[in-house]
Amino acid sequence: MDMKAELASGQIILMVTSKSKYLSVVGDIHDGLSGLGTLGYVTVNKPYATICKDLEKKGINPKEVFFVDAITATVQAPPIVNNCYFVASPTSLTDLSLSFSSLASENNCEIIFFDTISTLMVYQDIGTVIKFVHNLITKIRVLGKKLVFLAFKEDSEELIKDLNMFVDKVIEL
Repeated sequence: MDMKAELASGQIILMVTSKSKYLSVVGDIHDGLSGLGTLGYVTVNKPYATICKDLEKKGINPKEVFFVDAITATVQAPPIVNNCYFVASPTSLTDLSLSFSSLASENNCEIIFFDTISTLMVYQDIGTVIKFVHNLITKIRVLGKKLVFLAFKEDSEELIKDLNMFVDKVIEL
């Protein structure tokens, strides 16, 4: 997949995959987004430290990526690092939204990857998740940035159908 071409054809992209393909798809997305601009990475799926290791395996320097981590603080006190905003929990949508805004504005991330939007449905109802995602999309459009969401098709058929009207492109992987 040519991420540069995909992002050229749409500002907001929803990538849909199966859980069984998650690791390879995320690896491909990491590879594809590397070098396209300052990258922001929002995770509600894996802790910051794990993602840093994954990026290093792909030859991507995690110190050149800015993160929002909504997982680490649920199990331990987060480390003090310069490139990550730690949110208390994936249920803290206001804090998640504020940190997301900081990625786009203060850290000037040109592309933000959200891993995975369907995980939020473990913590919130679908209506709340859709409102939250619509808010994120509006922020990105106003700022002229790019946004890539990843969703699991097994978890979120209804979410994917509803988000289809907000995103520029849906790619099934």
